[in-house]
Amino acid sequence: SRRRSSHRFSLTPGTKVDFSMDQEIKVDQGNTEADMTADSQDHLEKDATVVELDNNEIMTAAGLPLSPFSLEISDLLANANNSSEDFRNPLVAEAMAGFLHAVCGEVEMKAESSSDGDSCFNTIAEENSAQLLELQTILRSSDALTASQGKEELKRLAQSAQAFVEFEWHSWEVQVVDSLAKALDGIAGEFVESEERLMSSTTLADDALEAVSLMEGRAVQRTRRQSMARRKTASQALEAEIALLEQEVAREKAALETMQAKQRTHVAGKEALRDHLALSEKVKPSRALAESLQHRFLTLKGMHSWSPLVIDETTIVVGFIGASSKTCIKVGFSFDKTGSVTCQSSVEPSLIKQRRGKKLKLTPLITEYVVANIGVLVESINKTKLKHGSDIVGFLQELEMLHGRLETTTSELFGLYKRYNGGILMEADPVGGKTDFLLSVDFTSLSDDSTALRATFELNSSYPFAPLNISLDDPEGKVDVDSMRRQLVKSAKPGFGYLSRTCDTVAAFLR
Repeated sequence: SRRRSSHRFSLTPGTKVDFSMDQEIKVDQGNTEADMTADSQDHLEKDATVVELDNNEIMTAAGLPLSPFSLEISDLLANANNSSEDFRNPLVAEAMAGFLHAVCGEVEMKAESSSDGDSCFNTIAEENSAQLLELQTILRSSDALTASQGKEELKRLAQSAQAFVEFEWHSWEVQVVDSLAKALDGIAGEFVESEERLMSSTTLADDALEAVSLMEGRAVQRTRRQSMARRKTASQALEAEIALLEQEVAREKAALETMQAKQRTHVAGKEALRDHLALSEKVKPSRALAESLQHRFLTLKGMHSWSPLVIDETTIVVGFIGASSKTCIKVGFSFDKTGSVTCQSSVEPSLIKQRRGKKLKLTPLITEYVVANIGVLVESINKTKLKHGSDIVGFLQELEMLHGRLETTTSELFGLYKRYNGGILMEADPVGGKTDFLLSVDFTSLSDDSTALRATFELNSSYPFAPLNISLDDPEGKVDVDSMRRQLVKSAKPGFGYLSRTCDTVAAFLR
């Protein structure tokens, strides 16, 4: 290793600061002298001959702290001290450690040689007693203006002295940094030479490594080709084996699906059999119940001429299905909050589709009679209001009787129309009610087919349970009308078929 050169620097200030009572402060290299002007001498008290000022009084008047004045180390030296242990190169670390040791030793030596503030003040007081006496006279003057001006001059002098001390300290720091730079320059030269030798060695090592790698690469390529050939052969054999395994897996999968399908069939059959057995057990009591209900239905079938259409909590609707669409009506019952029942009815020709028996195609003459009677029945139903729901049964029975009587009368009139063909005439009674009609039947003679007698029957709402009013008209006067009336009273009694029996009696009498 190269021998490091020593570094010399001094902390001893190269200037001096002198105090005088002049208005100017002069700072020179070597000796510095400050004098006060002659004008201020006039304000001094001539009788003061003893210096009584001390260090604390002067420091207080100058506005300086009583504690020692501190000088801070610059950032450059502080960073160098903090990072001295981070250098990995031993030469740099050793140089930095030696340099910092020398700096610290110089500072400690200066600190030990310097005296405290009171000692320095005593030394200055001995050498400059006349100036201190003048300063004492000014500071303790009874003239406030003179004392104030003296303190201001002393403060400016203290500030200049402090600035000069800081200037000396920074100048010393610059010398220290210059010395550190010179020390590191020598080490940098050694680094450059070491770096060049290292780069040369690295180049040789790279060339040798490249040659070795080239030799190894050829052998590796040859070995790799052989390995690839072996792997290719093994891969082909493995592919063939995998193909066989896939075929076998496909066969097993097909067989498994077949078995699963059979199993599902068996399970479904088993469940169906279980359901069949369960239903068989339920059928026995259900069959007995169904036979009982069928017997009841056959017993009640045909007992009523109406059938229910709608049944819910608030409404019941039934339909009366007649032999003709003109006699089909719909009756509804609506329940209100009070429990009473409102009845509504209307003609409903579409109900004829539900009739299973014979249907009548009415002539216009009979249609007029049927429409009038059905209209009156519907009107009376709409005006009816039942007090309780229990009254519906009796009301339906009454409606069934009225509707059935109208159905029977309609069928009877239809039969008479077919029997007498054109010899029958029916019209509304001009002096009767809405349901009163006049039925005229012409009875012919057996010898010449001429009209032998015309019988007119008055049909009203009481038919067929009340005697008929019959008018007999003998145009030729050949019929014993009185005898015929007695025969009609004797043979034709009121009841269902009353009109037909009456006509049969008249026809038999005329023979």
